Amino acid sequence: MKQVNRIISTYSADVFGAVSALFELGGMIVIHDPSGCNSTYTTHDEPRWFDSKTLLYISALTERDAILGNDKKFIDDVTKTALLQKPKFIALLSAQMPAMLGIDMNGISKVIEKNTNIKTFALPTTSMQDYSVGISLALKKIAGIIIENTKKHYPPNLRKGVNILGLTPLDFALNGADKAITEFFENQDIPVISTFAMNTDFDKLNNAYKAAYNIVVSYGGLSAAKTMKKAWNIPYIIGLPVGMVGENILKLIKTNNNGAAYNLNLNLKKEKKFYLIYESIIAASLATALEHEIGCKITVINTTTTEKEFIRAGDEVFKSESELEEKFKRADLIIADPMYQAIAGNTPFIPLPHTAFSGRTYRGDTLNLAEDFYKIVDEIKKYKL
Repeated sequence: MKQVNRIISTYSADVFGAVSALFELGGMIVIHDPSGCNSTYTTHDEPRWFDSKTLLYISALTERDAILGNDKKFIDDVTKTALLQKPKFIALLSAQMPAMLGIDMNGISKVIEKNTNIKTFALPTTSMQDYSVGISLALKKIAGIIIENTKKHYPPNLRKGVNILGLTPLDFALNGADKAITEFFENQDIPVISTFAMNTDFDKLNNAYKAAYNIVVSYGGLSAAKTMKKAWNIPYIIGLPVGMVGENILKLIKTNNNGAAYNLNLNLKKEKKFYLIYESIIAASLATALEHEIGCKITVINTTTTEKEFIRAGDEVFKSESELEEKFKRADLIIADPMYQAIAGNTPFIPLPHTAFSGRTYRGDTLNLAEDFYKIVDEIKKYKL
């Protein structure tokens, strides 16, 4: 029961993370699930749905089809629609019921690819993991397809610039954050070759092999970075370019180094129980940059999927809502999505809305993480450290 949240929200599921990563790439995305989840995703998690087009469908799996194993209807529906729409690829995503029933999504994808002659793949989503896993699965798959597509071009004669990996509106709201990250590098005469996957399309991503570095700004981009490192030997740097972390990213690029740009040895004199919650890599970057500004340790509580090697010393991993509630009672300051305030009691609280956690609820208040960093610094300083 410790895994059950009674009060706070849960994060968007892996299925929706995958959809967010693939949204702009011109593919046909099909969620195999009973009717209803498509509207949840499009209205709560995906702000691009209202101003742009994408081929996103749901299979409307019925109880009869599920029990009797009627895969033919699903295959025929996807095949017919794909031949009509002519997408660049077809992505099949499994929600809870198909995953629990053991439906062979990989086998189905092979049949559909044979029927349509369109690149088709299934991602091992289950709706039981958080959104960052879905982003990771989708971007890794896209990286693999691009590697296959560009074999005849690789290696380039001259590598220059960077790819930005892990950009989706679930972590970076549509308030200019992706543009600000791009401008951060371009203002330093470092061209941005591609962005996985906001303000982009599939053809732009095919140029990714030309980059000298991959910049991983969220966990969702990490597997793609590792895939490109293995295939193209492109090194990667992990971290969001904010404050001191941004300066360190530039330093790592100029000195031909790599690694997590937020792993800095700072001389922190003040001891306070400050906690920060957001996506793991973004949170680690923000916390390190904030520590440099205020001279006080900020502990990140990792509530989304991450890897142990990228967790900073002293940071923690979320265990349960009840344990988090007890920790918050003894805290000096909390920086997190406003929905966490329900278990924060009277502890001072700085809201940091996160679309993947609270959906559209606080969309108008979401910060541009690449530009509004010093607004958070100013808010912390109000508490007279």
